[in-house]
Amino acid sequence: MNRLKGGEVISKGAPMLSTRVSVLTFNLRLCVTLGMLLCVAGAGAQTPDTTSAQVNGIDPALLAKAQAGDAIAQYNLGLLYHEGQGVPKDYAEAATWWRKAADQGDATAQWSLGTLYNFGQGVPRDYRQAAFWYLQAADQGNAEAQVYLGQLYDLGQGVQQDYTQAAVWYRKSADQGNANAQFALAKLYFNGDGLPKDEAIAVVWTRKAAEQGLASAQVALGLSYEAGRGLPQDYAEAAFWYRKAAAQGNATAQHCLGLLYYKGKGVHKDRAQAAEWERKSTEQRDSTAELPQAVAGFLPPNPQEPYGEPPVFSQVRADLIADLINKASQSGGELYQERVGDLYEKGEGLGGNPDYGLAAAWYHRAAVNGVAGAQNSLGVLYVRGAGVPLDYGQAAALFQQAADKGLANAQYNLAVLYYSAEGVPQNFSEAYFWFDLAMSGNVDGVKPAALAKYRDLAASHLTKTVLLQTQERARKWFEDHATKTPSR
Repeated sequence: MNRLKGGEVISKGAPMLSTRVSVLTFNLRLCVTLGMLLCVAGAGAQTPDTTSAQVNGIDPALLAKAQAGDAIAQYNLGLLYHEGQGVPKDYAEAATWWRKAADQGDATAQWSLGTLYNFGQGVPRDYRQAAFWYLQAADQGNAEAQVYLGQLYDLGQGVQQDYTQAAVWYRKSADQGNANAQFALAKLYFNGDGLPKDEAIAVVWTRKAAEQGLASAQVALGLSYEAGRGLPQDYAEAAFWYRKAAAQGNATAQHCLGLLYYKGKGVHKDRAQAAEWERKSTEQRDSTAELPQAVAGFLPPNPQEPYGEPPVFSQVRADLIADLINKASQSGGELYQERVGDLYEKGEGLGGNPDYGLAAAWYHRAAVNGVAGAQNSLGVLYVRGAGVPLDYGQAAALFQQAADKGLANAQYNLAVLYYSAEGVPQNFSEAYFWFDLAMSGNVDGVKPAALAKYRDLAASHLTKTVLLQTQERARKWFEDHATKTPSR
């Protein structure tokens, strides 16, 4: 939640790209590897006048205060634009007002402006700017800014990766009761990153976050109890914490709770309950076979007790797959068509053997209906020559369609083709442009630092004039798309 200073509570959200699709491999020797990795500056808006504010629903008194330089009013006005309360949602306008308040030292505005840069809302995504503004707010004790700054150090985004610094900022926020910081600190302790490896302390911090209702921490605590990592093994406690996370819709917890019901550990053995929890879990997954990594890097499976695949779970998946194919065959089933294509590509629940021809056929049905993820996945099949003839030109056309919709993986793939002159004439300006845009999303299997390196490599082939023109084109693209949620 985000709160108007001195006013009502307004919910806050940060939309992010959905990028669970394939990407090409970029080779620094200037070629495309024929394969894929399955993965997983100030705004210049003009100040509105009082008349338009009244029409839009902004209190004229609030606007007058903001225009007079009142930092709290500037923050509150920016928040209204950010949330679309009384005015059309406008992240660029939010950035304008938050910058004014941030420049006056308002910590909440500094954190909020940093978050716009972090997620590329209303401003081009810029992790360095995000780190700068988070630091200003974090030094003033803002717990949210502290955890976000810790995350940048943890991931090496906008700053040199430094687990020790990540731990410093996570701890400052965790000590203020921030559940996300508490769980992030727990993972550093568990993995021994920037801190001495200590599973018992990791569990202490995990419990603090879990008790505040953080679902990922609850499932991690359940895993700790089930595996006996950092505390005595206790299946009943594992079931207790899985159930709490499962009730919040956490697919991993639902799967783990179903397994406990299947085994009769910590709960009475109940095949019907096991099947029901697995059904809830499977319905949420992009992949019917792969368990979502809600606690990735925190607790590995217990090697003494592999989960295996209960037959009842296999039947649940088979039933869901049949239902999925039925929905994909009906009018308006474009997104289901993409998922069915994914099933055939991976061979999930369909005899275990991929069928690239059928995968391509289903992707094509979704692609012609404008589903960006399907356009990108079909493009990758053309690059591989899997189920369709090898055709870089067709791949480039499909990547272009998905890239234009804002899909980061497709933007990256298109940049690779332009750099390597596969299916399109070699064009380092286009390569730079699409690498730069891809950096505003999450490219599966490619770290931000690597993306920046590829972009800079393309830049090395450009004259200063062309580079500046390309950067301006990218800036304009970000401005035009800043308030739009990228499509799959």
